[in-house]
Amino acid sequence: MATSKHNRRIIYPPGVKEIKHDLSKDELVRRLKALATVLQEVPQEGERCQYADLACFLGEDFFIKHSNKDVRVVVACCLADLFRIFAPDEPLKEPEKIKGIFLFFGKQLRGLEDVENSNFKRYYYLLENLAWVKTFNVCMELEDNQEIFVKLFQTMFSIIHDGHSQKVRSDILDLLSTIIAEADTVSQDLLDSILINIIEPHKTENPNAYQLSVDILKKTTMIIKPYIQTFFNGILILGKTSTTDLGDHMYELIYELHQITPSILLAVLPQLEFKLKSSEEQERVNVTRLLAKMFSDKDSELASENKSLWQCFLGRFNDINVAVRTECVRFAAKFLLNHPSMGADLQDRLRERQHDLEETVRHEVVLALATVAKKNLTILNDDMLNNIKERMLDKKWKVRKEATLAVAHIYKKYMNTPTQPDTATLERIRWMKNKLMHMYYQENIDDRILVERVFSTSIVPFNLPPEERMKRLFQLYATLDEHSVRAVNEMFRSQCTIRSQVNALTQIHQTHEVHTDEVIKAMTSKLITIARTLPEPVKAQDYLKKFNEMLAEDKTLLMNVESLVNPDCTCSKAETSVKNIVNKLGNPKLHTPFLETARTLLERIAPLLIDNDAIQALLQLIDKSVNQIEDEDIDDVADEGAVSRGLKLLLMLSSVYPGGFKTQNCYEQLITFLRHDSEELVSIALQIFINIGKGIEESHSDVASCLIPILQSKAKAGSPKQAKHAVRCIYMISKNRIGLFDQIFEQIKRDLDFESESLLGCLTALGHIGNLCPQVFSPKLKPLVTKFVVKGLLMNDREPCKTKHTSWCTKAQVSYEVQAKMRGIKLITLWLLGMKNNQSSVAKSTFKMLSTLILNHGDLMENKLINACDMAHLRLTAGCSILKLVQEQCYHEVITTDQIQTVGGLINDTCADVRRLFTQKLHRGLVSMKLPLEFLAILSLCAKEPIKERRLFAKQLIIKNFNVRREFLKQNTTGAGKLHSILPDYVIPHCIYLLAHSPSFVTPDDFTSLRETRECLWFLVESLVTKNDDYNYSFIRKLIESMKQCKDAQHPDDADANKKLYVVCDLALSLISAKNPSYNVLKFPTDPVLPSNLFTAIDKEVDASRNHLPKGFDPNHPGNKSKQRDAAAPPAAPGKNRSRNDSELTDSASAAAAEEFEHEPTTNPSRRSRNTSNESQSGRKRDISSESDEAAPTKRQRVDQKENISTTSNKTNRALKQTTFDDTIGNKGKGTKKQPPSSSKTDPTTAKRKSPASKKSPEESQNTRQRRTTRNSAKFKHYSESSGEEEVSEEDGDDVIPSTTSTPQTSARVPTKAQLKSPPEPTQRRNVCNIQTRDQQSDGEENTPQSASPPTPSTRNSYRRSTRSTAVVSAPSPGAPANNETVQLNVKRRMNRSRRP
Repeated sequence: MATSKHNRRIIYPPGVKEIKHDLSKDELVRRLKALATVLQEVPQEGERCQYADLACFLGEDFFIKHSNKDVRVVVACCLADLFRIFAPDEPLKEPEKIKGIFLFFGKQLRGLEDVENSNFKRYYYLLENLAWVKTFNVCMELEDNQEIFVKLFQTMFSIIHDGHSQKVRSDILDLLSTIIAEADTVSQDLLDSILINIIEPHKTENPNAYQLSVDILKKTTMIIKPYIQTFFNGILILGKTSTTDLGDHMYELIYELHQITPSILLAVLPQLEFKLKSSEEQERVNVTRLLAKMFSDKDSELASENKSLWQCFLGRFNDINVAVRTECVRFAAKFLLNHPSMGADLQDRLRERQHDLEETVRHEVVLALATVAKKNLTILNDDMLNNIKERMLDKKWKVRKEATLAVAHIYKKYMNTPTQPDTATLERIRWMKNKLMHMYYQENIDDRILVERVFSTSIVPFNLPPEERMKRLFQLYATLDEHSVRAVNEMFRSQCTIRSQVNALTQIHQTHEVHTDEVIKAMTSKLITIARTLPEPVKAQDYLKKFNEMLAEDKTLLMNVESLVNPDCTCSKAETSVKNIVNKLGNPKLHTPFLETARTLLERIAPLLIDNDAIQALLQLIDKSVNQIEDEDIDDVADEGAVSRGLKLLLMLSSVYPGGFKTQNCYEQLITFLRHDSEELVSIALQIFINIGKGIEESHSDVASCLIPILQSKAKAGSPKQAKHAVRCIYMISKNRIGLFDQIFEQIKRDLDFESESLLGCLTALGHIGNLCPQVFSPKLKPLVTKFVVKGLLMNDREPCKTKHTSWCTKAQVSYEVQAKMRGIKLITLWLLGMKNNQSSVAKSTFKMLSTLILNHGDLMENKLINACDMAHLRLTAGCSILKLVQEQCYHEVITTDQIQTVGGLINDTCADVRRLFTQKLHRGLVSMKLPLEFLAILSLCAKEPIKERRLFAKQLIIKNFNVRREFLKQNTTGAGKLHSILPDYVIPHCIYLLAHSPSFVTPDDFTSLRETRECLWFLVESLVTKNDDYNYSFIRKLIESMKQCKDAQHPDDADANKKLYVVCDLALSLISAKNPSYNVLKFPTDPVLPSNLFTAIDKEVDASRNHLPKGFDPNHPGNKSKQRDAAAPPAAPGKNRSRNDSELTDSASAAAAEEFEHEPTTNPSRRSRNTSNESQSGRKRDISSESDEAAPTKRQRVDQKENISTTSNKTNRALKQTTFDDTIGNKGKGTKKQPPSSSKTDPTTAKRKSPASKKSPEESQNTRQRRTTRNSAKFKHYSESSGEEEVSEEDGDDVIPSTTSTPQTSARVPTKAQLKSPPEPTQRRNVCNIQTRDQQSDGEENTPQSASPPTPSTRNSYRRSTRSTAVVSAPSPGAPANNETVQLNVKRRMNRSRRP
C-alpha cells in the first residue's frame, strides 16, 4: 500500500511495489510493467473499487505526460486494464480527467505505426483491450466526446499502412465502428474525417486509409446513413457548405459512396434530378458527370432502379451547354460496353449529337463509338456504325481524322487477322475500305496524307512479308469500287511525284557543292513545290529550308535521303533509312513541328509497300489468276473481273515503280503475257513495256531480241489498242526505231485494203508512226491520207448500216465501216499533231471537213446510209479531234470562229452520251490549260442541259477551271504577261461572242431567246462574281462596255450581228449590276485587251451607256425556263434517289452526276464534306423544373456540310418567323434589321412576292439602292459547291505519252475583309437546359442552288445582311505585275477605303 499526495491510501495489487514520483526512470518503468502484468490477470468480478484511487493516481499528468515513452505506454496499458476491470462502470468520476485519459489513449495508439518498435506488442495490447472492452463507450456521456473521437479517427487513418497484419486492421475497424455504433450522434467533423479518405488526393495517397473508411462505411451503413443524408441534403437543397470542407467535393463523395454502398444514397439520389435542371451551367456539368459515371459503371443497376433519374439524365444530351453535352457523350462508350442494353436509349441521342453544332461534341461521339467498335463491334448496331461513317465527312479536320482512324483500326482488326471473320461481320465492314479511299478525294491535304498513312498501316500493312502484302493489295484492288481504284492510283502517283521532286533536290546537292544564286533559286523552286504537298505549306516551306540546310551540311543525312528516293530502294532498306534520317534530325520522341513535317515528308516518299520482291510476288499471283491455277491464296480473286483489276494494278505500278519490274524474271513473265490469247492482257503487257522498256536493249539484250518480233507482229496485225501500244513500245525500246517503223509502214501500205480484217489496227499503227516520227513518215502518209482515208473511207459510204432505234450504243456495237471512219479521223489528227505545221492547207481542210461532219450530224456526205448511233459516234470523234488539234498553238491560229461555234454545239447535242463525253473531253483540255481560254466559254451552253444533275456538275467544272487558272497565276509570275489568255475574267468576251452568234439567238427582239441567252450567260458569269475573292466589278464592267464600243470583227458591217452583240453585252451588264447594286462605279484606269479576231478596235466616241435591250424586257426576271427543263428531264434511274442522310457516292447532285461523268482522281466522288451550320440555336423557353426534358422533344439540326433548310414543315416555318422576330428585337437600335435566313433553294418568284422592295417602281428601287450604298452592302449567302473533274475513257491515239502528273491543287478560299468585319449575329434567347434545333430536310428536285437563276431585286432583299458598305476595286489578277496602272488602282483602292464610315 502507498499514500498519494492527497494523503489517500493507494491499494496496489498483490506483489506490486509502490509507485512514487521520485523513483528513477528505470525503476519506475520496472514497477509499472509489474503492475501492468498483474492487472492483466485481474478479473472484472470481485473487489474492484479498491483500485479507483490507483486509476486516479495513474491518470495524473505526471504519468500521461511523462517524457519517457516506455512509461507512457505502460501507463496506458494499466489504465486500459483498470477501465476493463471497472466495466461497465468507470473508475473515475471527473469528466475532465476522463477526457484527458482518453485523449492520452489516442496518442498512445499512434505507436502502432512502427511495427518494428520494441513496444509494438504493448501498443497492440492497448488497441485490442480498448476494442474488445469497448472502453471508448465511457466517453459517450462526455459533452465534448466528439473531439476525442475525431482525434482518434484521424490518428487511426494516419497510422494504418501495408505493414499491419489483418488482425491489427480488424481491431482498428472494431474500435472505430463501435464508436459510431454506440455514439448518440455523429458530428460533421467526425463524418468529414471518414469521408475525406475516399476522395482524391487522399484516396490515392493513402489507400489503406481509404480501405479502412470503406470498411467502416460498409459496417455502419444503417447507423451513419441518416447523417450522410442530412449532410448531402444540406448542400444539395439548402446550399450549406460553410459547415464542412467537403462541400466542394460533394459529387465526388456521392460517386464514391455509391461505389461503396449504394443503399446509403437512396434518399440523396432523387435530389440530383433537380440539380440536373439547375440554371447554373457548372452545376449541371458536375452533376451530369457524376451521374454519367454512376450509370455507366460496370454492374451498376442505378438506371433500372431509378428510371426517372435516368430519363432526366438522357435529357442532358440536348442541354444547351456544350460542356454538359460533352460529358454525356464522353461516357457513351462505358455505357455501351458495360450495359449494352442501354444502346436503344442512347442510339437516338448519339445520332443527334453526331450532328451537334460544336466540334468537341461531335469529336466525343466519334471517340466513344470508335472505342466500343475497337473492343466489341457487335455492340454497335448499323446506325451507330453509320454515325462514324458520316463523320468522316465532317467539316472539321479533328473530327474527320478521328473517324477515319477509327474506321481504319476496325478494318485492320477484323481483316488483317489469321482467321477470317464471320460473314455477318464481313458484311458490316465491307464499306470501310471504299470509304477510306474516298477520303482521298478531299481537297484538304491533311486528309490525303491521313489516307496514305492508314493505307500503309491498316489497309495493306507495310510490315507484312512481300507475298502476304501483295496478296492483300491484290485482293483490295480487285474488290474496290471504281472511285476507290482511281484514288489508289492517284495516291501512288502523288507519292511518285513527290519522290521525284526530292530526288531532283538531292541531285542538285550532289552536282553543286558551291551554292550560287542560280543553284539556290533552283533549290527554292523545288522546296516550294514540295511544301505544297505538305500541311500548312507556308510553315512547311520554312521547315524544309532548315531540312535543306542540314542536307548540305551532313553528307550522311544526304546519303540516307538519296537511298530513300533511289528507284532500287527496297522496303526494308526504306524503313531503315527513315529511322536513320529521323534520328539525325532530332530526338524521335519529341513532336516538334519541324520533326512532324519531316516525318510527313518521309512517309510520303518512302517506298514501304513496293519493291522488286513485291512486284515478283504480285506477278506470280496474277499469273495464277490468269491461268486459273487452283490456289487458296487467290480463290477469291480468280474471276475475270479480278484478273482485269490485277492487270490494271500492274500497269499503274509500272508507271510509279518502273525499277521494280527491271528484272529477268519480270521480263520473261511479261513476254509470256504477250503470247496470251486475251486482248486485254496483251494490251496491258504492252503498256507495261512502254513504262519500263527504256534501256532494255543495253541491260537485257536477249529480252529485247525476243520482244521486238512480237511487237512488230502486233503492230501489223493486232487490234487497234495492240497496234497503238506496240508502235509506242518499239519507239521506247529500240534504237533502230526508224528502220523497224519503215518495215511496218511498207508492209501495211502494201496490204492496206478496205476489206481487210486488220484495217482498224493498220490505221491506228500508221497514225502513231506518223505522230512519233513525223520528219520521216509525214510525207509518206500524205498520199495515203488524201486518197485512202479521206476520199476512199470518209467520203464514201459503201453499204447502208443496220437501223437501230437508239441514239447511242457502245463502241463495240458500232458498224465496222464506221469504226474504220473513226480510225481514219484519228489517223489524220495524229498525223497533224506530229507535223505541227499550219503553213499548208491540210489543217484548214481538216477543220472544214470535221466541222462539216458535225454540222451534218455525223453524215459527212449526207447519203443517209448511216444510222443514228453511228452518226453520234462520228460527231463525237470529230469534236474530240478538233479539241485535240487546237491544243497546239499552230492549229489554234487556223481554226475559225464559226468552226469553234460548230464544235461547241456538241455540248447541246441531241444525244445525252455525246454531251457527256464531249463535256468530259473539253474539261480535261481546259483543266490542264492546254485548250485556249475561249473554249471555256462553251461550258456556258451547259445551262441548256435538260438533266439537272449534269447541269449542276457542269457548274462545278466551271468553278474548277476558274480556280486552276487563278492558282496558276499565283504560282507562276511569268504568266502575268499573258493575262488575257489565262485570267478567267477574260472569258467574258468569248462567252458574249459565242452567245451572240448562237443559232438559237435568231433575233434580239425575241424575249424567249433573250431569257435563254441570259441563263447561259449567268451560268458562266455567276462563278466569277460570287466565288472569287479577287472579283473586280469595275474591271468586268469596263470589259463589257469596251465591247459595246467595238464591232463584230467577223461581220463589221452587219448591223444585225452587231446589235445582237450589244444586246448580250447589256444582258451581262444587267446581271453583274443586279448582283452588286451597292458598288460605287469607279472608272477602270486602263482599257482591257479584247480578242482581235472577235472585236474591232475600240471606238471611244461610241456611247457605251446606251441600252440596246428591247423595250418591255426585264433582264432581271428569272423566267420559267429552268423549271420547264427540270420537268422535262427524264426520271432518275431506279435506286439513285437516295436520302440526303446516306453518305454513299450517289447521295448528292454531284455524286449523281458522277455516275454519268467519270471523275478524275482529284475530284470527290462522294458527298462533299458537310459544312457545320453556323445558324443560331433558337427555341422556346421551358420550365427548368419540369418533370421530364422529353416533354417537348427537340428537333435535330443537321450539322452536315451541305445546308438544306426545310420548307415543308409548318412548325419549322413558325420557328423561322420567331427567329426573325427575335433577331429584329436583338438588333433594335443598331440601325439594321435582320432578314429571314435564306437558303440555296429560295424560289425567286416566291421571294419577290414576299419582299416589299418588289412593290416599288424601278425609279424608287434605284433610289433605294443608291441610299443603301452609304449604309448597307448586299451580302449573299453562297452555297457550297464541290469542284469536280471528269475522266474520259482513254481514246485510242489520244495521248502521246502516258501522264502520271496530277492536276494543280486549288487553294482554300480566304474571306474578304468585308466578311471579316461583318457584325456578329445577335444572340438569341435560348433555354439554359435544352437545345432547340430545326431539322434541315431535303427538298428533292427543288433543292437547286440559288445561283440557278440570276438575282433579282426581290431575291436580293432576302440575302442582305447588316454590313457596312464597301467599294472594292481589285487588280485584274492576283498574279499581275505592279505596273503603273496597277499602282494607280491600288491608290484608288486605299482612297476608297479611307472614305468608309
